[in-house]
Amino acid sequence: MGSLRDEEFNLTAHDTESATEPIIGPDGELLNAAEVDNPKKKKRNPVIRNVLRSFRLTFWLVFALFSAVGIAAVIVIQRGPGLSSLLKGQNSASNVDPGNFCNMAALGVTTNHQMFVALQRSGKSGSEIYRANLDGSNVKYVTTIDSMPDFITFSGDGAYVFYSRWENADKIFVMDLDTLTERYLSNGLYPAISADNKLVLYSANRNKLWHLYRIDFDGSNESAIDIGDLIPDNVSWSQDTKRVVFTATSRIGATTTQVYVMDADGSNIQQLTGGQDLARWPGWSPDGKHLAFVASKLTIMNADGTNQLLADVNASRLFWLDNDHILFSGYVQGQNKQGVFILDSATLQAQAAFSCNQIPARQ
Repeated sequence: MGSLRDEEFNLTAHDTESATEPIIGPDGELLNAAEVDNPKKKKRNPVIRNVLRSFRLTFWLVFALFSAVGIAAVIVIQRGPGLSSLLKGQNSASNVDPGNFCNMAALGVTTNHQMFVALQRSGKSGSEIYRANLDGSNVKYVTTIDSMPDFITFSGDGAYVFYSRWENADKIFVMDLDTLTERYLSNGLYPAISADNKLVLYSANRNKLWHLYRIDFDGSNESAIDIGDLIPDNVSWSQDTKRVVFTATSRIGATTTQVYVMDADGSNIQQLTGGQDLARWPGWSPDGKHLAFVASKLTIMNADGTNQLLADVNASRLFWLDNDHILFSGYVQGQNKQGVFILDSATLQAQAAFSCNQIPARQ
């Protein structure tokens, strides 16, 4: 017995002799042998036959059209530059105008009047860090950190950056900006460094409960701060490190975060706000007399929560420059501008300080 392939192509004389010429019917249709042998077999109505032919023709034309469009789309996608290819990698050049798609956030202010900003490009999880003067001049690239801007902050002297990133848990790291070396500090979110660089405050989830924690700069002496039934969010030190302001949500029936203050040891907790807006990013003025925070509008108030003033700006982060001015990132109503601004706390007027278009191209 031969192989299956041999049997497949071994035609006999009978097979060859049985082949016949095609048979054409009266309407020009192709007939098979059964139709010839059985002339009484019911034929399909010519009208129905023509409709079916038209339907089949239309189907194949539509199929061909969509196939061509799909192929063209694939070609365009494959040949297009794409953000991922233009912006890939920490050291790639930024030859496109980032003003159309970048997300910029203020990250901190140094004691020598410089600011740190983060540029998060579309489709990227990391943040490019830049240092600049408060007037937007002398822009310098610092590093790229694999963290969202919300989780990054700087020490007042500009020597260290603290940030959180996910590594099977929310972990806090500190980087020395001279050597660009990082070290693990603890598990948590939203780290805040004291003015003297000695203590770090942060929110953390331990045993399925959120609390505030305090740790020394070197990673020692971690301790929890009992804040009762509050779930903490952002936190900030007063200049003298004796007081703390933070935002939190009550575990008992609350739907929005509010602003609270307390002593550094967790005593004397006071709730200062009670509105329906989501309060975030609170901060002390250097003299400790005023607080500012972000809600539907940037809000300034006395340290006891009285005399709340709303600026007509939408902010995402804020930092006091001095007792009269606040650096913030966001959007200013009426100016149609997005970026980093300086707000006069007395007049509530904002002046543009930095925008995405000021970021130079990097090689």
